Amino acid sequence: MDSESNSGERKRQTPLPYGQLILLLLIQSSEPITATVIYPFIAQLIRSTGITKGEEAKVGYYAGIIESIFFISESLICYQWGLASDKFGRRPILLLGPLGLAIAMTGFGLSHSFWSLVVFRAAQGVFNGNIGVSKTVMAELTDSTNRADAFMLIPIMWACGVTIAPMMGGFLAEPAKSWPNFFGRIPLFVDYPYFLPCFVTGLYAFMTFVIPLFGLKETHPSFKAKTQVLADTGDLTSQTPLLADRNDHSYDATRNQSSPTNCTTATTTAAPSIFNPTLTIVLVNYSFLTFTDMAYAVIIPILYSTSNSLGGLAFSSKRIGAILDTEKNRSEKDVSDRLS
Repeated sequence: MDSESNSGERKRQTPLPYGQLILLLLIQSSEPITATVIYPFIAQLIRSTGITKGEEAKVGYYAGIIESIFFISESLICYQWGLASDKFGRRPILLLGPLGLAIAMTGFGLSHSFWSLVVFRAAQGVFNGNIGVSKTVMAELTDSTNRADAFMLIPIMWACGVTIAPMMGGFLAEPAKSWPNFFGRIPLFVDYPYFLPCFVTGLYAFMTFVIPLFGLKETHPSFKAKTQVLADTGDLTSQTPLLADRNDHSYDATRNQSSPTNCTTATTTAAPSIFNPTLTIVLVNYSFLTFTDMAYAVIIPILYSTSNSLGGLAFSSKRIGAILDTEKNRSEKDVSDRLS
């Protein structure tokens, strides 16, 4: 009897809002794709700018600047994106990211100088900085019964992005050489051999702006309340109560506390510190894990593209992209096999 009563009291799992989650994951997918699409051809692109002055040993140094500036700018701006989403709402901040990414990726592909590459790569990181807001939205779309299942989709989305992007970058690089009868006749692709993969990636980012534009809903409780009031004005009668019952709780993107909206008076309380010993250990370990993963991800393509005289393999962009895609597929299969 006790077990039956306990199971009866156990909360049922709320169904996931798959429609909104798909739109949210679509926006999130632009980060891994824009971050890693340049890996197969970044070394060749650095050489073409002339910044190394013919010294191939310096290619890795300048490629490291290009690759790291993305994540540096992203980490510096993500808190500001969170503040903006608390002030202006989640939806406009999320939509601004992929729109800016589309412009930044196109500019990156049309760059001939090293420093213009740095500027546009930094811009890509800035517009990807709203990734924290997307996780806040995911928390606001779910509850305690289904939140873990929703967040489980994030690494799946990231894995798909980092698998597709290198293959796409290597396959589409230097199209005038690969398909001379078509792209070789277009001066744009002759003068800018790495524009096509950047343009296709920018086009994808623009698509992740357009599709959610017509379906993504606002999740910030304050903005949701305003929208609901406007939507319900058509049902007002002389007997409609002036004050409605509300029990919403918000998860501000920059605070770790829920804010009940049924308070009649504002109270100022200090936000509890999130940096407790347990969470600090988790964050430090996660930092080392991501550092190791990204270091491997950026060093391997440099090794593949370096000439044989300097200890490299002198692979082409297409071959590098194919190898990176195979590596990602194999590592993901190993992980899935272990989990199963």
